[in-house]
Amino acid sequence: MSHCQATYDSSKLLLADDTWRVQLHTTVDALVRLKPEWDRLVAQSDADHFFAQHAWQHLWWNHFGHDYALRLVTVRDETGRLAGIAPLMASHTDVEVTLSLLGGSEVADYLDLIVSREEAAEVRPLLLAAIREHLRWHTLDLHGLPEGSPTPDAILQQYSSNGVEVVVELEDVSPSVALTGSWHGYLASLGKKDRHELRRKLRRAVDDQEAIWHTVADEADLAVNFDAFITLHRLSSPAKAAFMTPQMESYFWDLARMTLAQGSLRLGVLWADDKPLSAAMGFAYGNRLYLYNSGYDPAYASHSVGIAAVGLLLRESAHQAIDVFDFLQGNEPYKYTLGGRDHPVYRVVSRRVQEECQTNI
Repeated sequence: MSHCQATYDSSKLLLADDTWRVQLHTTVDALVRLKPEWDRLVAQSDADHFFAQHAWQHLWWNHFGHDYALRLVTVRDETGRLAGIAPLMASHTDVEVTLSLLGGSEVADYLDLIVSREEAAEVRPLLLAAIREHLRWHTLDLHGLPEGSPTPDAILQQYSSNGVEVVVELEDVSPSVALTGSWHGYLASLGKKDRHELRRKLRRAVDDQEAIWHTVADEADLAVNFDAFITLHRLSSPAKAAFMTPQMESYFWDLARMTLAQGSLRLGVLWADDKPLSAAMGFAYGNRLYLYNSGYDPAYASHSVGIAAVGLLLRESAHQAIDVFDFLQGNEPYKYTLGGRDHPVYRVVSRRVQEECQTNI
């Protein structure tokens, strides 16, 4: 690889030898066609998490991709088997050209290059070389790289000596807690004070209000519980109300329907008669439950209904033999009273300090 591309066709061959074939794809049709291979690769990769799966990435693109140009780089072996994906995009309005990972930073907690574990030593450098030498960009801004991702070290090693300035920074923390096989096991893992407080808050929210925790099980009751979740989310704080725009609500609705069809949706609402008090929305993937968002009615804050919703979803996860409850990004205090332990999430920003070529793109 020794030159930049002056134009982007819908699919362009960047490299081909006896072992590997590297291509650039720029249309959503390519993204759609990759679905069966994509998910097989995710399962064999270090990026095997909820946000890497094809269904979520395609859903995100359908809702937010109109602001971006697709820059999807794939690596296949000599048999045609998919071994690596760099799911990248470039903003239509960024004159300096910033490449970022599909999914952005607003609604995705973990993102990464998707590379076969068995061939990572060859495939990850191939992807990074193709990105550096064949794609036009001034900044490569990769958000949401989870703890244990090989990508930050690979970029530092491969780019720093090639006219690129690389900064690796802590983007956020993502607390999680092991459920130790059962609800009682989880409770036993908490300190005495936190265990007592959680039990007290559950009693205040549920018993004192004669409330019922209801988890969506089928299409029939999704709409009413989803509407309750959205209402409670907006009530929770001005920041959450500003976040939940009509566009964002539409994304959440399609996300709820998609994950319900998958069997991974965990959407629960705490009801007192026909009044919703609090709600929590998460997704089961692999051995983890990802807590995606929650909301509550501030009028019932003194009854701890907000933390109760998370606690009830956590209890349900323990009963379902989930190994890890992942609170996702953010260091909100309640996550630590529920046993959360921090795991770093990284951002890697690479900037060209000397151009390898000039193009008119």
